[in-house]
Amino acid sequence: MKDIVIVFVVLTCLTACNATKKTITPTYSKTSAKPVADSTAPMMATGTDFFASGTVPVPWQLKMDFDNRFSFTATNGEALSMPSVMPVKNGNTTYSYKDRAGEMKIIFLATPCIGNERAQQVNTEVNGVLYTGCGNYLFDKKINGKWVMQTINGKALNAAQFAKGLPQMELNESAETMVGTDGCNAINSTMKFMGSRILFGNITTKGNQCNNQVKDLLAKQVSSSMVSYFFKGETLFFYLADDSNISFKKK
Repeated sequence: MKDIVIVFVVLTCLTACNATKKTITPTYSKTSAKPVADSTAPMMATGTDFFASGTVPVPWQLKMDFDNRFSFTATNGEALSMPSVMPVKNGNTTYSYKDRAGEMKIIFLATPCIGNERAQQVNTEVNGVLYTGCGNYLFDKKINGKWVMQTINGKALNAAQFAKGLPQMELNESAETMVGTDGCNAINSTMKFMGSRILFGNITTKGNQCNNQVKDLLAKQVSSSMVSYFFKGETLFFYLADDSNISFKKK
């Protein structure tokens, strides 16, 4: 009888332990780590500039706000946040940070992801575990199209000052190009969307410039520069490195 009681107690303890393990083991949806089309706007609204995810070794995701923090979560329960830091470039682009909470290293590989040339391969090493996947810079889709320059630092431009009307830019995120006019001559450059920023290439132009203010602004503050952009209603604003700004209306 004593033996039966002992066996019953042991079985009861094992059952309780297993039940406890089940209650503390988190469950996750594997699809939650995958970016979806309609998630772009909400993520950008909270400041996310770059989003990456993967399934190796477990589903994970990374949100990067270049003005604030980088946040990593994985379905194995790993979660770590680090302040935005300047990258180190040595072939690849690497962001690294370590404190008492842990260590994270984010590496943007120089090769595109298979099946999506616009996405970058991303390796994220968190507390010694390597997570691999792909990521994209986010952007607001409504920025695509033709935009007519309206103001510089809040001062309205006068179309009569330009031989061909107000300056304009046609922005094409897919082709990563900008074409337009400075009000007199054709202009063009490459561009790359990086969250709420646009990295413009060298702006080239043909012919003589006819408005020194626009000429200087484009040459010194937009050409080969990183420009922040935002919307107020239907108006597009460029916020430049010297604290000046340009507004546009869609054509």
